[in-house]
Amino acid sequence: MWTAIALAEGDASRVCYLPDVVEETPLVRAEPNRVYVVRIPGLDATSDTAFRTPMERMGRLGRLLVGGDRTERFTRPGEPIKFHLSGGYRATTPYLIALAEWLRSLEHTSGEVTAWVLPEKATRSFRVPLRRLRPEWVRSELAGFDRGGWRARPPSDDLLKGYAYEQDGMGVHLTAFGMGMRALFGVDDEPVPQ
Repeated sequence: MWTAIALAEGDASRVCYLPDVVEETPLVRAEPNRVYVVRIPGLDATSDTAFRTPMERMGRLGRLLVGGDRTERFTRPGEPIKFHLSGGYRATTPYLIALAEWLRSLEHTSGEVTAWVLPEKATRSFRVPLRRLRPEWVRSELAGFDRGGWRARPPSDDLLKGYAYEQDGMGVHLTAFGMGMRALFGVDDEPVPQ
């Protein structure tokens, strides 16, 4: 909140707070010069399993930002989205970089998506390089997982193996990244016949 107030140049009335992001969370249309603080409950980087639900919520947040097939866009067309990754809970940094890459990859994200880091003794931020994924590949590879993030057999492609899902003797399980990607890219959780 203190960072948000600083970004709002001391005007706390420009700061909006969301306590959670669930499927039904509506966002008020963005206003110029407004700062939003979004709480993601359950952020616990002690294991990938513990991060699955928070990453799904971060995927939902991404869909709220740029819109989608069932979601009205929160940002204005062409408006840039900037991730400032310095300070805060540092264990979330790789997850936030991933979210920035996914947003950058969506076909309906009309503004530039960037991520920035300010090292402790630096005088200015620098831009973090972000990848761009093909949304159709992501949707194809993540199709067929059930609501809990499981399927019996691996997808036919393996671009996201070890990143979005892992295979073990019990089948294939979505990782925290996979849960977030499925929510953001709008992949249905309908299992495929196996």
